[in-house]
Amino acid sequence: MTLNRRDVLVLVGSATTAILVAGRSQAATIETYYYLVFNNPVAGKEKEYLSWYDNRHIIDVTSIPGFVSGQRFIRNETQMYPNVEPKLANYLTLYKVRTDDLDAVNADITKRIQTGVTKFEKPSVIEADTGQGYWYRFNAPEIKRTMALPADFAGKKLVNYDHIVFMNAVEGKQKEWEEWYDHTHSPDMLTGAGIMTSQRTTLARPSGNTKPAATKEMVLFMVQMPEDLPANSAAPKIAPTGMPSPQDLKTTRGYTYRQIGPLVTHEQAVAQKATFKD
Repeated sequence: MTLNRRDVLVLVGSATTAILVAGRSQAATIETYYYLVFNNPVAGKEKEYLSWYDNRHIIDVTSIPGFVSGQRFIRNETQMYPNVEPKLANYLTLYKVRTDDLDAVNADITKRIQTGVTKFEKPSVIEADTGQGYWYRFNAPEIKRTMALPADFAGKKLVNYDHIVFMNAVEGKQKEWEEWYDHTHSPDMLTGAGIMTSQRTTLARPSGNTKPAATKEMVLFMVQMPEDLPANSAAPKIAPTGMPSPQDLKTTRGYTYRQIGPLVTHEQAVAQKATFKD
């Protein structure tokens, strides 16, 4: 198989072949990660791109040992906070991974591409230079909404969104930022209509030449809104405190993506991959 370098970068971002470290002094700890892959289809090939991604690619990737689940999203027409730059690609696949050896998982991803176990369409249906891949490790407990949903949500069909916020702490304020985010800002955000959970994560692997470059921190908010309400109506009204923020606002950028595919579990992916006749 002739490997298309762009296809490798789309899947593994800047991940390189793992260097396995021998003689670990302590048992490795199983960690949880989000692997976010953004890209766009080739112009005029969106139908083929969606078919390949939904019926083949997400199955290939989610079946890899260590992967827990995968799910597909599209950048929502209405953003919770509009006019954020730089913009990201239109499509997102969000994978959840649990492993005690992320390097080994990345090595397996690369090997499966190189050996054709993970297959790519030829010619590629992914637009050149639109692929971005980021690995973030769970760095705090998930915070869940405690307030009841608004009464006018009752009986309505709810649409699922992921609102992803990339940011950095102000230099020298990391601990202060973590305390503020977990005990003040996330609880404030969860007062927004339909904001269900908040998960704080930290960068697990360098993003290399991926653009935009990764921030050190990323928080993912899961949101549910009635289909007749725009996503920005979920944004909470947070009163300013007048105190300097421990968050670097210049590097903060948030993006709202709408779910377009079901959650695919590792077990489902393994079973479906076994039916492929390659």
